[in-house]
Order: sequence, then C-alpha cells, then structure tokens
Amino acid sequence: MGAEAKTSAVERLADSVLTFLRRYPPFDKLEPDALEFMAVRLALGYYPKDTAVIAPDRGTPAFFYIIQRGLVQISPGESNVGTAREVIALGPGECFSVGALLEKRPVTSPYVAAADTFCYQLTAEDFSTLIHRSTRATTRWPTRWPRRNCCSRCSPRRIVTGLSPGRTWPGCRRTNVGSPPPGESFDIGQIRRRCSR
Repeated sequence: MGAEAKTSAVERLADSVLTFLRRYPPFDKLEPDALEFMAVRLALGYYPKDTAVIAPDRGTPAFFYIIQRGLVQISPGESNVGTAREVIALGPGECFSVGALLEKRPVTSPYVAAADTFCYQLTAEDFSTLIHRSTRATTRWPTRWPRRNCCSRCSPRRIVTGLSPGRTWPGCRRTNVGSPPPGESFDIGQIRRRCSR
C-alpha cells in the first residue's frame, strides 16, 4: 500500500470516528480541534461478553473509554449503609473512568462487558492533555456526564464517573458526595486543582 493510500485510509477512519463522536454528548460540545485531537488518538478495543473492561484491582485506568458498540455494566456492590446498589448499564456514546483518571486512582467498581463490546480508548496521558487544552472539556462537557442527584445515597450513578467517597462539592453539605447538586455544573478545573494539591 502506498503512502497516499495509507493517508487516505487514516483520514477516512478519523472522519468515521468524528462522525460517531459528534452524535453524542459531551463530545458534540467540544471544540473542533479538541475533537480532532481525540479522534486521531483513539484506539478501538474489543471486550467479549463477561470480560472486565476495568476493575478496582487493576490500579489506575490506562484509558478513558467511550462505548462504540455493545453494553457495559457497573456493579457498584454494597453502599456505605450496607444495602446493595443497582447495576448500571452504559451503551454506545457513553464514557467512563473519568473520576478515576482525574484522581489518579482505581475505579471503585468493576466495569464488565454485558455483550460483545467495542470501546474507543484514549490513553490516560492523552485524556489529561485533552482536559488541559480544551476549555469546553473543563466547563461544558462534565455537565453532560450521567449525574442525577447530589449524593451517592440519592444516585448510584455517581460511581460511573464521580469522585471517590468522601469528596465534597462546593455548596453541598452532605458527606460522601459524588456529584454536583441539581442544577449546578461540574467543573473539571475545580477537581483538577483539588487533586493536584
């Protein structure tokens, strides 16, 4: 294959990834250069049904994941009050491992492919670069993450991308907070500053 054909193939793949990302929030709000930065760096990983994509015992995730096709389930396990939490299912266009990457820690629950699943994967280093270079990724993007209520008692979805238990959000008086109060936005810049201390 000649250099011209390789370039054309790479461009077609990048265009395909861009088309996919533009269909889903939060990616539809990213600046064009940030989206292109991301699209050319994404790899596609395959996870057969019942395979753990990431798990707490594997350390800090190596990737930021975006489901391209398939289904990933998160089994949060026991809550801090001893009751089982509901299983959360994520589908195409949804992303995960954000909180773990921002805090440089393992995920708090296993993420398991509930069907044969393909995920776009952005390395942790490239994810960090994206967060630092995109103003929209630090202001608008996080408001689109799956967050429902102020604390983990109200929303087991906190476990998807939220902060680890014990972190608090500005203006919230509850403990074990993992998502912003309703109506408030989530600013990665605040978390990045807090986590770099």
